[in-house]
Amino acid sequence: MNSESKTIEANLLTNFINIFVSPMEVFASLKVKPTILSPFFTLMVSLVAAYTWYFYIVDFPWLIDQLIARMGDIPTEEIDQLHKFYEAMGSTGMMLTNNFGTAVMTLVIYSAQAGYLALVSATFGDAIRFKQWFSLTCWTYVISLLSALVIVVNILLSDNGQISLYDINSLSLTGLGVDASGNSSLQSLFDSLTLPMFWSLALLVAGYQSWTKSGYAKASLIVLMPHVLIYGVWAIVALI
Repeated sequence: MNSESKTIEANLLTNFINIFVSPMEVFASLKVKPTILSPFFTLMVSLVAAYTWYFYIVDFPWLIDQLIARMGDIPTEEIDQLHKFYEAMGSTGMMLTNNFGTAVMTLVIYSAQAGYLALVSATFGDAIRFKQWFSLTCWTYVISLLSALVIVVNILLSDNGQISLYDINSLSLTGLGVDASGNSSLQSLFDSLTLPMFWSLALLVAGYQSWTKSGYAKASLIVLMPHVLIYGVWAIVALI
């Protein structure tokens, strides 16, 4: 391994540490030399490995019952159909679907976030490219490694693999005790909101402010507006 490769690896390791403890240093380095593959694949491999292990050890018939129960009061005929569907899919099929969906949705979300910020940047003349925004997005969401760690811990603490797919990440609002029993749409919203996500968004605001030299109020408005709109509409629809 040559000295240049060692330097690159050392810089990446430093970024992984500093995004948690000294994010401004990471933001400064990314603006000059944006990196994408390392944070994205590290997070994806961690989450995919955690969920693969989960589906490998979970009591699958029990999991099916939990998934259907979460859907609320549905006709018996639909329950039977869902049982047949999940049984035909099997734990391997459900694991592959979950992992593929996680990877694709993450890529789509990151791309949309970076594209939005690049468009705003072009509008305000900040001269910050899509690749830089994509890199910043990937690194701020490295915080979700905490979710992968919590999933592993919860699997280890589970009783013979009997832990619900919705309870496996105890850093979600649902895992923290926010309950919307009887409203599956609202409960899904609480499932999707996690503490690492809020942390990542706070870092994204800080990164935007650092790069554009704007005020925190403006940075918060620009970065958070799409998220507030999306989750706000989701909540309104769920409550109607």
